[in-house]
Amino acid sequence: VWALDDINGNNGVDGFSPDGGALLDFQFDLDFSLPPSNNTSPGENLQSSLTNLFYWNNIIHDVFYRYGFDEPSGNFQQNNYGNGGAGGDFIYADGLDGSDTNNARFYTSPDGINGRMEMYLWTGGGAMTTFEVNSPSGIAGSYNVGSASFGPSTFNVTGDLVIAEDGTGTGSDACTALTNGAAINGNIALIDRGSCEFGLKVLNAENAGAVAAIICNNVPGAPITMGGGVNGGSVTIPSVMLSQSDCNTIRTHIPTVNVTMTGSPNPSQFDGSYDNGIVAHEYAHGISNRLTGGPATSGCLGNAEQGGEGWSDFFGLVLTHEAGDDRDTPRGIGTYATGQGVSGGGIRTYPYTADMGVNPFTYDDIKTQSIPHGVGSVLCTMLWDMYWDLVDLYGYDSDLYTGTGGNNMAIQLVMDGLKLQPCSPGFTDVRDAILLADEINYNGANQCLIWGAFARRGLGYSADQGVSSSRSDGTEAYDLPADIRIDESISISEGYEGEVLSILTSATCGCTDKNMVEFKHTIPSGLSVLSVSQGSLSGNEISRTSSTLVASTTLDIEYEARIDLCNPDTETIYVQEGAEGTNLFTSATITTSGNWVTSTSEANSGSSSWYAEDYDVSSDYGLSLVTPVSITGVTLLEFYHKYETEATWDGGVVEIFSGGNWIDLGDKFLINGYPSSFASNGSSPLAGRSAFTGTSSSQLGAGFVKSVVDLSSYAGETINIRFRFATDNNTNVSGLNGWFVDDITIRQIPAVTIDATVTSSLGTEDTDDYTIEIKDLNQSTLYVDELTTGARYGGDWPNAFVSLQDALSIADCNVSVTEIWVKSGEYYPTEGMDQTISFELKDGLAIYGGFNGGETLLSQRNIASNPTILSGNIGSSGDDTDNSDHVVKAENVNATAILDGFTIKDGYVTSADGAGLLNSNSSAEFRNCTFSNNYSGMGGGAVSNENISSSTFTDCAFDNNSSTGNGGAISNKGGSSITLMECTFNSNNCTSNIGRAINNTSSDLIINNVMIIDPLIGTGGNSINNQGNVTDVITVQGLTEIKKN
Repeated sequence: VWALDDINGNNGVDGFSPDGGALLDFQFDLDFSLPPSNNTSPGENLQSSLTNLFYWNNIIHDVFYRYGFDEPSGNFQQNNYGNGGAGGDFIYADGLDGSDTNNARFYTSPDGINGRMEMYLWTGGGAMTTFEVNSPSGIAGSYNVGSASFGPSTFNVTGDLVIAEDGTGTGSDACTALTNGAAINGNIALIDRGSCEFGLKVLNAENAGAVAAIICNNVPGAPITMGGGVNGGSVTIPSVMLSQSDCNTIRTHIPTVNVTMTGSPNPSQFDGSYDNGIVAHEYAHGISNRLTGGPATSGCLGNAEQGGEGWSDFFGLVLTHEAGDDRDTPRGIGTYATGQGVSGGGIRTYPYTADMGVNPFTYDDIKTQSIPHGVGSVLCTMLWDMYWDLVDLYGYDSDLYTGTGGNNMAIQLVMDGLKLQPCSPGFTDVRDAILLADEINYNGANQCLIWGAFARRGLGYSADQGVSSSRSDGTEAYDLPADIRIDESISISEGYEGEVLSILTSATCGCTDKNMVEFKHTIPSGLSVLSVSQGSLSGNEISRTSSTLVASTTLDIEYEARIDLCNPDTETIYVQEGAEGTNLFTSATITTSGNWVTSTSEANSGSSSWYAEDYDVSSDYGLSLVTPVSITGVTLLEFYHKYETEATWDGGVVEIFSGGNWIDLGDKFLINGYPSSFASNGSSPLAGRSAFTGTSSSQLGAGFVKSVVDLSSYAGETINIRFRFATDNNTNVSGLNGWFVDDITIRQIPAVTIDATVTSSLGTEDTDDYTIEIKDLNQSTLYVDELTTGARYGGDWPNAFVSLQDALSIADCNVSVTEIWVKSGEYYPTEGMDQTISFELKDGLAIYGGFNGGETLLSQRNIASNPTILSGNIGSSGDDTDNSDHVVKAENVNATAILDGFTIKDGYVTSADGAGLLNSNSSAEFRNCTFSNNYSGMGGGAVSNENISSSTFTDCAFDNNSSTGNGGAISNKGGSSITLMECTFNSNNCTSNIGRAINNTSSDLIINNVMIIDPLIGTGGNSINNQGNVTDVITVQGLTEIKKN
């Protein structure tokens, strides 16, 4: 901040500014006997005035920085120190500004442009009065009073109170001579307001001998300053006014009430820079203007029903709150500047207090209060009630910077509410944003407290603000939310086939207890529940019940569900428009003029996009489909866009044609909806509507941003979509100067929908549905890791499948999958006891083991260090008879089916060959595999290569496999061909002792560099047995047989 004088009122930078010197000593003399208008040189109060102005600007900056008015949020700061936002925008704080009086102003500009505060002189005069009840003790203390513009301005009177009587039907209004003069004489007269001028009332009391007079207000609210009327000039005794509620309290204790009244003349002028509440009020305009709608704009608080003055009053109150204040303490705004005491009523209709007898404001009062100060005062009254409700619950913390009291919480809620509310907010928008801030900051712990504060003043659950551009069409209500509401935080989501979703939803009770509550999710086909952590599963329903759901508490349902593999639904593209020479969309004028065109200056993809120019004249034009489309099911509108427009005056919306009308889609956005609004008082055809207006880079993100709209509620209809852009008849902007839209898609998506319902003894409380889009992984490699804790859809190592069978299922229905990478571990064909289930190979799919997880290249795996086991041991430990019949099957596949880097073990079959691998009519290839401990009751304990198969086994090992028939490890039969390259056989056996390693029957056998280690060599039988025909090809190159002792 730069605090300087602007006595000449020219907004220049040549004014005087205090200098603390090398020691930064800003201790300056202060003499309130000098009128502020004399402050034309540093020698008088000018230095202390500007120092106070400088000090408070910095205090406000530092305090509200802690609550989120920081660099990215658009605070006023010369150097942003690399923290984001636009710097170079310190505040010019002009003291003793000569351009006006009895006022103060703050000029807010967008982030990066200096703000300006102007503090003026205030006209003084009159008396500064105090009123103290001395006895009885039950009502003793200071009371706020209104002063009189007649009678003496200096006085100090103590006396007993006596009720004035004038013998008429309105006996205590003192409009005629008093009839109880003896009692009044020497005491202080208590007189009711009404029927005649204040000067006459007090003169009649003086004539009866009263030493002073007190006028009781006859309407709720703060006491006022009294005019003397015709007789005021004749009055010589002092008088003050009490509020109606204070007077009623005091009256009941007469004749035992003794009071003291004092008065002293005010200076002729007051310097607004000494009124800390006004300084804070003006600075707060900069906060509320930059936080509402974002820092790039400062024009979101120009509508009729906006609370700009209310937020400013509120921030002034919270910064000047002192320990010892309570909720009923009246707090006035501008009491110093107007010559009132600290308990004065200030410059608003009523002082701020939770006592509705003193401040009776309710929501309806905005219809008659002045704009903007009166309207804002009503909002501040509500915020002040909420502030005190929080202070009463959590306590007051004098540390405004890092405190944790109810006052700190209230400030945070209001600050975050400013950020969350829309441009041009009405009162319910303000309320709802604060409720949302409570959910974000405090998990909704204060929902009913906040509702109660607003409802007390007529802004309850059923209140309706109407349009925020009008302050006259709202409807007040005093009720609290009673219904149970389902959390809509996952109204749509997405997941891949096989992905495991963690679902947590809540049903939150309103501010009234509910009985016999049931919260239920109905699970659709296509989604399988894996586990339930909160709730009970019965059939396809998960439910939770509560005999009594207490107000503000929640009932949660939490579970894990998995999107089924190979969903049969497919995506349907209704519209796909890239603006490159297509003719799916057309431009048309709506109410005035304008034309969408294709532009090559900006594009999300390709070379072109649709462009609406931000004209400097009034325009209103749309880009709509040439041919409407009929939609079904879950349908989304998706588009990419970027924009730069004159904020709040020019911009665009998205509309749908349904039922004969164009309807705004603002409430249907799922991603990147309207971040701002048109000003309600603009000349644009879209004035007052939420919209894309301002700059997308600061509101939504850099570059083209994707927005998504849910059209599902229009399923079954033939609809049209329109991108509508409008400008007022004024300034355009530089830069993009308009709205670019590209890659427009309307598509029906494969999806599952969870239906949610909550009921109570009163019936259905709320319903909702959660739609989950099923996405196609569309990649060539899947990943498997039995220990993964990720989403388990196989897309990468962190989200790998835990089951190889799941990966095989996806590969079976997804032609894009060509490889499966499996991390070290032990994998089973089934989690159940079905011995007929196997791992089945498929054409065009290579399955690789030997990974540690995290590899990005196949060459990075280490098979020896990362054993990957395919085990048939699905049954009881120690009992092989309940193991899988065939651990792996390769049936009717060609040479593109590959198994590489696995150990295949513990298969057990009694009535078939090939417990480890059944290779039938197959040309699959097997590399770097180990077959161990597999048993067949017939032949080929490890492998049965049969039915015209032709497979190659490279670098494979066969250990400790056995069979009852011939071929302890391999049975090659049925006109098949098997090639063994660089393979080893160790300790395989068969009961027949024929072909302990290999039995070849009527098939081709090719052996290349094979080693057989056989402990039974020389004891009869053989390691390799050939029962083939004379036409069989037996090729042996490098066979080594070793007897193992």
